[in-house]
Amino acid sequence: MRRYLPSLKMANSAQLFFKPTCVGNSSELAYAVTNPSRMGVQYEWDIPASVQQYFTIEPREGIIRGNETLQLSCVFNPNKRRRYQFRVACNLRPPGTEGPPTKVWLVVNGVGEIGEIQMIPTTVDFETVIIGG
Repeated sequence: MRRYLPSLKMANSAQLFFKPTCVGNSSELAYAVTNPSRMGVQYEWDIPASVQQYFTIEPREGIIRGNETLQLSCVFNPNKRRRYQFRVACNLRPPGTEGPPTKVWLVVNGVGEIGEIQMIPTTVDFETVIIGG
């Protein structure tokens, strides 16, 4: 008897790209994953503790029925001005089973930026302004 190996089809070649985001703010993207088989698959995202401070996925775990597409909510909130690139694993199992999972990987890319506003001209003279007059 052949063993069923769960799999997921991930959008955008299993890569997620966040637009440059100001430090202290967050960006949210919807990301689609599809179970291409007729069998259900139990999934759980394995996000390293070091990454959890600036990246989350919801729902973090659950079951995707056969031929179902699930929209995930991915949030990136950078804590430093730098380029971020990291991988997170999704552990897959047939529902209700134990044992070693099948892993699929999602590569996440983002940039933390410092926001600033520039005006041209840099100085504006409003002269005398009378308030309440």
